[in-house]
Amino acid sequence: MILLLGMTGAAIIWSMSVAYQRTRDPLHPLVYIGPMLIYMFVYLPVKEVFNGGFDRWFPDAGLLLSIQVCFTLGIVLFCVGVLHGTGPVKAGAQRVVFRAPEVVCERLYQTGCILGMLAVVAYLYAIMRSGGFLKVYGGAKGHYSAGTGYINEMVNFAIPAVALVLLSWQGKVKNKSRILLAIFFSSPLLVHGLLGARRGPTFIILATIFVSWFIASGKKISVAKVVASFGVIGVLILFLFANRGNIHLGSDVNIEWTLTRDYVTDDVPDDAVFMYAVPAMAQATGTHYWGIRYAATYLIRPIPRQIWPNKYHDLGLDKLFYQDDVAGIPDSEWIAILGWRPLRGSAGGFICDFFLEFSWGALLFCYLLGRFYGELWRRAATLGGLWTLLYIMAAGLSVYIPTQSVSAVFHRFLFMAIPTILLWKMISPSGKLSVPMQAKRKSSPEAFPPSRS
Repeated sequence: MILLLGMTGAAIIWSMSVAYQRTRDPLHPLVYIGPMLIYMFVYLPVKEVFNGGFDRWFPDAGLLLSIQVCFTLGIVLFCVGVLHGTGPVKAGAQRVVFRAPEVVCERLYQTGCILGMLAVVAYLYAIMRSGGFLKVYGGAKGHYSAGTGYINEMVNFAIPAVALVLLSWQGKVKNKSRILLAIFFSSPLLVHGLLGARRGPTFIILATIFVSWFIASGKKISVAKVVASFGVIGVLILFLFANRGNIHLGSDVNIEWTLTRDYVTDDVPDDAVFMYAVPAMAQATGTHYWGIRYAATYLIRPIPRQIWPNKYHDLGLDKLFYQDDVAGIPDSEWIAILGWRPLRGSAGGFICDFFLEFSWGALLFCYLLGRFYGELWRRAATLGGLWTLLYIMAAGLSVYIPTQSVSAVFHRFLFMAIPTILLWKMISPSGKLSVPMQAKRKSSPEAFPPSRS
């Protein structure tokens, strides 16, 4: 087990090194996704090995080992996919600065304002409908609901809004007020992330701000700046996770200055063990969905309940979407095979999610997910424009790759990307939004080029 975990960590570090050596780009996907993979798929499992967590919660060591083989191969193939998607990079190639004509910057700004106001209004409506700030954030893990998924998801328009407003800034002194506006538009996710101790929204919006800032400023980007920025975000995320029960309005000041927290009790293990448990149970019980969950997520879920109230029941998908049974596996089978039942709402990351869906075919999809991020980076780096915006959104959502599920990434990405693309096309029907502006050669690469898409 330790040998496989060591190989997993080595593969991630090697891939990060190769990616940077090839591209010289501190914003390459592996530069910021790699550390998250190391934390989730190396550090946490090693911790479980040494504290006896796996021995306690997995009676079948052979089953656990087979899942670790899958995880190691999945990580390797994800990294290979990113590198393949990146493609060959010419020796000595340098970035060019993201620049656009003044009229285009104004249109980017206006579009960002539209999306930003939609996000703020949707957030305030959801808060008021849920009883106000004190009720929503008066307890641990504050939660709000607008009563419809579309309005709930509109809050995520804050992500493209922040990116568009900062891209329109272009690092110009006269446009500095746009930085404050971008912060205002980020407030729905930022407030919810901090007051609700929510790791996902906090990472997404802060990563969006940092990446957009680096690209829009037109200044030289160093690896140290990117690593430091994402490092600060990572420490904050771990801090929120460790104190999620103590952070809420009206709480006593009882902050734990620690970056880890164990939720192990006599009955339920922590999230690291759950990450291994789902594929182990799927393999032991033969529970795989072969694309049905994903089809329902992307084809059925967008249909409003007002139009089709019993959509999941009519299709026989109740157990998948209402979580009466975790991963669709009855509690009785969890107890019979592993001797315990997991907490409702637990998530295990992208490999766990793929394995539940496709068994060992998950390895192919790990590669394809990496390929998606690599291709998106390449298009953003060589074509710019719309691809830059899409890449920024995908970079923010990358936190869900190791921590949640594939659908957590893509249903949000599609919900944001489709209206953003339509608005982008309205800004410039021809699709050409900026003019080439070659940057001077420097020791470190610049951000992203102007649009040629």
